[in-house]
Amino acid sequence: MIAMFADVMAPLERLYQVLLGASIGGAVVIVAIAIACRVTSRLTPRLRCTIWWLAALKLVIALVWVEPVVLHVLPFSGQPSASASGSIVAGMKSGPPAFTRESAIDATDADPPATVASWRALAAAAWIVGAALGLGILIFRVRRTARIVATARDVEPSIRLTVRELSARVGVRRAVDVRRSSDVSAPMIAGLLQPVILLPSDRFGTWSPAEQRMALCHELVHLRRGDLWLGCVPALAERLFFFHPLAILAAREYLLSREAACDRAVIELLDAAPQEYGRLLLSLGVSTMRTGLAAAGSSRSFSNLKRRIAMLGHRSPSSLARVAGWVIAGAALGALIPIHLAARPASTSPKLLPKHLKALPWAAPAEKSASAAPATLISDNQDVSAEPHKGDRLEYVLVNRDRQGVTMSGSSQDAERLKRKYGDERLLWFRHNGQTYVVRDPAALDEAEQINRPLAIIGAKQGEVGAKQGAVGAKQGAVGAKQGMIGAKQGAIGAKQGQIGAQEAVLAAKQTARLSDSEQRQIDAEHERLAKEMASLNEEMAKLSEEMQRASEPMSEYDDEMRQLSKEMEGLNGEMAAATEKATREMAALFERLINQGVAQAEP
Repeated sequence: MIAMFADVMAPLERLYQVLLGASIGGAVVIVAIAIACRVTSRLTPRLRCTIWWLAALKLVIALVWVEPVVLHVLPFSGQPSASASGSIVAGMKSGPPAFTRESAIDATDADPPATVASWRALAAAAWIVGAALGLGILIFRVRRTARIVATARDVEPSIRLTVRELSARVGVRRAVDVRRSSDVSAPMIAGLLQPVILLPSDRFGTWSPAEQRMALCHELVHLRRGDLWLGCVPALAERLFFFHPLAILAAREYLLSREAACDRAVIELLDAAPQEYGRLLLSLGVSTMRTGLAAAGSSRSFSNLKRRIAMLGHRSPSSLARVAGWVIAGAALGALIPIHLAARPASTSPKLLPKHLKALPWAAPAEKSASAAPATLISDNQDVSAEPHKGDRLEYVLVNRDRQGVTMSGSSQDAERLKRKYGDERLLWFRHNGQTYVVRDPAALDEAEQINRPLAIIGAKQGEVGAKQGAVGAKQGAVGAKQGMIGAKQGAIGAKQGQIGAQEAVLAAKQTARLSDSEQRQIDAEHERLAKEMASLNEEMAKLSEEMQRASEPMSEYDDEMRQLSKEMEGLNGEMAAATEKATREMAALFERLINQGVAQAEP
């Protein structure tokens, strides 16, 4: 019962972490966009609409794209790091690795007991209820809009003719249906697959022909821009992040910018006066009706109406403002990709870690010491991903003799589940033909540890070589930094020499004219001064060149040392591949024998 409860709570805990990460990441992007839009206030409404749409898309993507793209750009720290790509992980001393509080496998030590629902799981459950309610309201509004479209009446032929003429001017090639309805208070367009323009029955006829054309053109611009489909993203973000004030802000700013972009397009297409279009907006007023996946010409609030009218008077942005706007849009587009910055690997050689090697999620020793143990690597046959294994891939977890260390192949989730279920009990768990088994026989456990011990030994050697490569890389980095400083000084001197050359050219140009004796003496004195300054700079440059040569001397030695270590690592990689293949065969045979002898007990 406890295991079933833990299996239910674990996904909720994971969902909470995903929601937290998406909320924080989305908040950072939205705040950055809000500041950028505030600073560059002359952005076009169309560009503002694009930027706020990307902000809403960031929230939605963050719920789906959970695993970040790992970029190894940070300096190597000299210690094994657990990055998303997972090449080297925490090490071990003389035996198998140990569980620690820092280990993901022992994360439950710091959490509440599995029998008590944590507040994180309850928060995730509450989010599910709230999101379902929000999506239900959205579906209700979509169905209500569909009913309004179904009960709407046909319009006069003159209006249809006007719509066809405006469609050609706007660039809408498909035929658009137009209907009247007493259930709408302002013109709107609805229908993702079959768009329909709905006109208010009691108000549309009171407008002048020019106002009617502007209102119809506004809805056709929505259709040309694809706003009905694009609006699904902010609407979804607002429902999924109903608790997030910045998500609501992004959705509302998108809607305001979308309407303002259509307003600007109507004025340009019909060559209308902003004052005349502003009177139309005032006539439309504020509509409190909320429709599902539709675009209405009216404003949602008085503040939005005021801002829309104010935007009508904005002049065209400068070229610098346009460039700044596209830079902001490009940054928002790049922010859609979740990125995790990780340390560079210990070696600069691409051959050090072959593709067939991956890292075990073994934790560091419980007692931290200054002499950190080297890392342990295993092959693809001991993949730690959560995907199901195929063919002859083995899935097992071996809790070692000290009842702290763990050796595993397969999913780290299995190790976490076993930790919750059995604690630190020494055992061997494995999956065979879809059935899971548990082994507690000491002799069988000793045999399993003996089979896996060569992997740990070779992994320790690989960790030692990797640490040496990291030390050599640090020395190479120090030399490179020194060379960079010298190069910067040389660049500064070169710039000064360029300035002197430019001054010499000016003096030479002056000498082509007829000069008095005093003017000639002044030019000669200036030539002499510049010549002395150039000679001093040349002398300083020569000293820096000698210093650069001395700084470069250790680099060749470091390169030779790095190549030697790379060869040593390649040899260890070959040993690891052979040892892994052998261990895989022996573990598979051990599983078969333990099942046949009845030593392995099937889990219920």
